[in-house]
Formats: sequence, C-alpha cells, structure tokens
Amino acid sequence: EGRKLTTILGVAAGLSVLLVLMPPLVSRDLFSNIFYGKIGAVYKQNPYLITPQRFLDDPLMAFTSLNWKNTGVVYAPLYTVFSVFLVKVTGSGITANIYSFKTAMAVFHLVNIVLVWKLMEDVAPERRSFGTMLYAWSPLVLIETAGGGHNDIMMICFALAALLLILRKHDLLAFVMLTLSVMVKYITGLFLVVFMIYLLQNRALWWDRVKVLVGYGAVVLIIVALLFMPFWQGIHTLDSTRQNLQLSNSYSLSWHFTHLVQIIFRGVGLSHDTANSLGNMLGKTLGWIILLSVLGYLSLKVKERGDMPEAWTMVTVAFLLTTGYMLPWYFVWLIPLLALREWDWFTKTALGVSTIFIGFGCDLVP
Repeated sequence: EGRKLTTILGVAAGLSVLLVLMPPLVSRDLFSNIFYGKIGAVYKQNPYLITPQRFLDDPLMAFTSLNWKNTGVVYAPLYTVFSVFLVKVTGSGITANIYSFKTAMAVFHLVNIVLVWKLMEDVAPERRSFGTMLYAWSPLVLIETAGGGHNDIMMICFALAALLLILRKHDLLAFVMLTLSVMVKYITGLFLVVFMIYLLQNRALWWDRVKVLVGYGAVVLIIVALLFMPFWQGIHTLDSTRQNLQLSNSYSLSWHFTHLVQIIFRGVGLSHDTANSLGNMLGKTLGWIILLSVLGYLSLKVKERGDMPEAWTMVTVAFLLTTGYMLPWYFVWLIPLLALREWDWFTKTALGVSTIFIGFGCDLVP
C-alpha cells in the first residue's frame, strides 16, 4: 500500500514541477496575491486598506488584473499572513515570487494527496488507490494549483485535515483546523456550520449544548481575533470583502436566472432600471434561500461522523449552483470530496463538468 501512495505522489510531484516552471496559467490572480503580500512585506502597509493602485511604479502593476488594481485583500487573514511571509522570504522579485507562490500551492496539493489517502482508509478502503488518484492527478486541480497558484488548495488542505480528525473523533482539533480553513477563504464556513450542528445534535442535555456552543465559539473568536490583529483597523478592514460579494458573472447559473427574470420584468412593462433592480434582488434572495435551506437540511441529516463527507460534498454543490460569481478553480473545493464518494453517475457528472470548466474564466489577456 505504501508503494502505491509513493507512486501516486511521485507522478503528482512530477506534473507539479512542470506546471510550477511554466508561466501562470488560466488567471492573473497570482500576481495580485503576490502584490498584496508585497504591500505588507515590502511597503509595510495594510493590504486590506491599501490597494496596488497606490504603487503605480511597481513592476507588478503591469501584470495585475484590472479588477484588483484598486481593491484591497478580499481573502481571510491566514492567507494574507502567508502571502506576506512568502514575499519576506522570497524578496521582491516577480519571477522568484511566482515560483515561490506556485510551489507553496503545489506542496499543499501533495499534502492533500496524503490526507485523501488517509481519508479513503476510513471511508472506502476498497477504493483507496482509485479515489486518491482521482484527486491527485485531476487536471483541474493540477492546473489551478501548481499551474495557477490559486489559494483554494490551501483552504481545502485544512478542511481535509479537519475531516480526517472528525472521522477519528478528535473534535476540538478538527474545529481548530476547520476554523483555519475558513481563515484562508471564508467559504468553508459552510462546513463549520454543518460540524457545529452535528456537535449540538449529539448532546442530549441543553446545558451540554450551551457548553459546546460557547466553548467552540470561543475557539473561533480567538483564532479570528489573533489572525486579524495585524490588519484590523475597524469595520472598514472588510470593505473590499463586502464589495466582492456583489460581483457576478455569466459562468454562474444564478446570473442567467437573474437575467431571465430581468427580461421578463422588462417584457411586462417595467423600466430598465426597475427590472434590473428587482431581478438582482430576486436572484440573490432565491439563491440564499436555496443555499441556506440545503445547508439546514443536510446539517440535520448528519447523524454519524461517516455522514460528514457527503454533507460537505452536497453543501459545496449547492453553493456552486447558487453563487452569483463562478470561477473554474472553485471546483477545486469539490474534487477531493468527490474522490471520497462512490463512482456513481453524480460523481462522474460533477467531475465531467469541472473538467469542462478548466478553460473558462481565463483572464491572462488584458
């Protein structure tokens, strides 16, 4: 068994090295991530409040996507701290930082392979090699992480570690890991809700539930406070994050639904502005209702620890179907969870859709 894992890791490592040495693939987000790290490490400014636009003479400006030139950091603080650290270690050179950031994400991918291997031992040992290969050699994961340097793989690394700890009954440490995942990108807060509801459901006495809620809630608050401490300057620290929630694009189903509703409203005689406003409100409201309903339903269905992987999978799918802003690397969240599932029509379809999405959302051309 150990030789199989070594082979899977070896192939993934070889492919990752090739992709790390290539120019950034699919997206220019890597350059803005480096820039934010540079704002903290080199310019000694707060990247949540100070944008790349303030440093027009920096050579990174030529490579940074227009969307992020005048936007502060939208990610959670653990990734921001990590970005600042990488730039401090690597220096201010663009090429060196490209290799540094891409290598870091490739390493997280290799760690994830080991985590998936261990998870498969608990979830489906008869499919251990197949499931691990499904994740390890996924074209989407390799291209978006070692190729594109996206931080989604870091977020998923902490989530997979938390899932393994949950299955092996180390709840407090699992909660810490899951909170760290949220502190990379906020989306795994959905997993945190599922886990917390499971913990509460498994306490019969109301006092035990209060202790769990207060104790684990305190863990979240302490971790969040410590990580935000270097950057926090009041609620304005989160302005860019809140603005980012308003983004939408044509890769999402929600966007198409919203535009269909707007067309219908205009067709019945409403003005262009009124139709657009009502359509946006209806699209977002319906998306939130669906997502929260699915989240609540799946959370209540988790009766045993073994139900957690499937609940996380379906919550992720629900988010991808309802979000107004969709990008191909979002499927990186789903691939390791699909690897844990049985090889049925749903798994095949989801993997097929994620593979098709590899070529979407490319913004390397100005």
